[in-house]
Amino acid sequence: KWVELRTTSANSISVGDNLIVIGCAEGVIRCFNPFNLNFISTLPRPHALGVDVAKGLVAGKSTSSHQPSA
Repeated sequence: KWVELRTTSANSISVGDNLIVIGCAEGVIRCFNPFNLNFISTLPRPHALGVDVAKGLVAGKSTSSHQPSA
């Protein structure tokens, strides 16, 4: 059996008792069940290099923090 990674390249693989984790191009990480190779999840991508995540979001740069006026 095989899995469709939907990426241009796979760079690393880790196989454990409960999970197969594959590191793909552009920081994509995909997780599969080792018993039936069913897709489990894609992990979130890392933040961009040079970004200070400790500073948080800049006001006006994110639509998710927008609150409608009452």
